[in-house]
Amino acid sequence: MSQSSTATIESRLQRLEQKVDVLSEALLVLAHGAEGGPLSEPGGHPAANAARQAYELLLAMRQGDGPDAGK
Repeated sequence: MSQSSTATIESRLQRLEQKVDVLSEALLVLAHGAEGGPLSEPGGHPAANAARQAYELLLAMRQGDGPDAGK
């Protein structure tokens, strides 16, 4: 295997690991938002806020996957 193909594989693996980290964080945010809990602000919408935050995390991840990603 050539050095360039090894570097390409390592680069792709690193991006995949970053994506898994972002997805894990988004799931944790959603889970905590769904819990609510006794310390939630009255009238607040923790699930909606968590969903928005998770969506923003996923959008940021996708923006990092521009047309030159993987090259």
